[in-house]
Amino acid sequence: MNFLDEFKQMACWYSDKTALTDCNGTRKTTYRELYSLCRKIEAKLSWSGNFSQRAVLVCMDRRMEYIAAEIGILMAGAAFVPVMPQYPKERIDDIKKNCQAAAVIDESWMLDLHTYHSFEKIKVPDSGRAMIIYTSGQAGRPKGIVQSMEDITRVVRHGRNAINLTQKDVLGAIAPMSFVILLFEYFSVLSCGGCVHILPEEVCTDVSRIEDYYAQHEITCAFIRPQILKLFKKKGTSLQKVAAGSERVSMACGDGCELYNWYDSSETEMMVASYRVETGETESLNEINLSPEMILKDRTREAIAELYVQRHESSLEKFIGYRQEYPLTDSQAGVYMDYINDPDSVMYNIPLICELPEAVEKDRFVQSVKQAVAMHPSFGVNIVLSNGNPMMYMHEEYLNAQIEEFEADDLETVKKTFVRPFALDGEPLYRTALWRCRGRIYFLFDVHHIIFDGASAEVFLEEISFLYSGKEPKPEEISMLDLSII
Repeated sequence: MNFLDEFKQMACWYSDKTALTDCNGTRKTTYRELYSLCRKIEAKLSWSGNFSQRAVLVCMDRRMEYIAAEIGILMAGAAFVPVMPQYPKERIDDIKKNCQAAAVIDESWMLDLHTYHSFEKIKVPDSGRAMIIYTSGQAGRPKGIVQSMEDITRVVRHGRNAINLTQKDVLGAIAPMSFVILLFEYFSVLSCGGCVHILPEEVCTDVSRIEDYYAQHEITCAFIRPQILKLFKKKGTSLQKVAAGSERVSMACGDGCELYNWYDSSETEMMVASYRVETGETESLNEINLSPEMILKDRTREAIAELYVQRHESSLEKFIGYRQEYPLTDSQAGVYMDYINDPDSVMYNIPLICELPEAVEKDRFVQSVKQAVAMHPSFGVNIVLSNGNPMMYMHEEYLNAQIEEFEADDLETVKKTFVRPFALDGEPLYRTALWRCRGRIYFLFDVHHIIFDGASAEVFLEEISFLYSGKEPKPEEISMLDLSII
């Protein structure tokens, strides 16, 4: 049996049970109604031609029809490609062209479904294309990763078994519907007779409203990123099982609630392993030893790379032009929520200190630092609210680094004066300085994690060294700002 067989079985066993709920809990559909809608979508595709193994985009807001479209596409023997209407038009067009989409299912496509009737059911091969998920583009232009029906079924079963989902569970779905976690949030639950609440977009970004929704609708399980989970305060009494992504986690989900950490949940490997976090435990999965039986997908990264829909010779080609505002990535949004909760914290500061050689030419070094900063557009942003949403806002003047100089006798004094909280909406999110102490000169650099990470530190220092020696470092081919909108 594959996922489609399991879903059909649930539609028979629990025909009058609620399968999906949306519109803030006010609109519901039963398993019988959902299965019928999926078959109508399958019928319209089948009457339109042979869609076997062809790609079909799904582009709708957060609503139950989105999930019905994906299942209907699978029933027609095609591969669904989930995107969101909030994506920039350039990104949607690029994905459509890349996967050679045969159709796009949006709200208007669904309007005449009532005129279609069930088509002769197509035998869907387990090895055929079933889903194409596009990467975020961190390694260049987003690439489509192909998953078969066999792959989907494995992930669905792993998610179901990992946290012991049953027909009694009610899951509160808050992740973007175009992310691979949709297989757990929707398919795993629908394969065992449970119910999924699709929380509205405006609720998904507000921790207190998520908590209130979970409590009001007696949500029993959810997938919640650790950065959001640790901000939960009320928790409620209904939440029994929480799955989290492969970040550092803690027992922040309340007494009596089981917490599960999943490792390597991504477009290419999805869930490779999972384990239950015991009370008081804080490590992430990359700090534990994985046993062979925990491995879900036996393909190597190299093998998966061969499943790209189409290869681009110039994978780092950009197609988004300059703009003043840029949306936050999911990771940045988590950091921003932590900042709102505790704006005086230095938890996300990344301070660096380097002793400079005695023979260093100070003015030349300062100029090298300024050049290195100017090479990276991300140093030019801070975070502002635009129509109620946090956005990265470009300030060209921030790219002209101001390097202060001061003297102090000990490191503790430096820590207190230099390493201090950043006002995300009121200043550059980095600072630089030269510290003189007992005849020595130290380069100080402090930057907020919302625009920088630990791995970038070595690259940044290497660029300064290259510039100081008169060499040209490799230019940034795709910036963090580009990644936020592609």
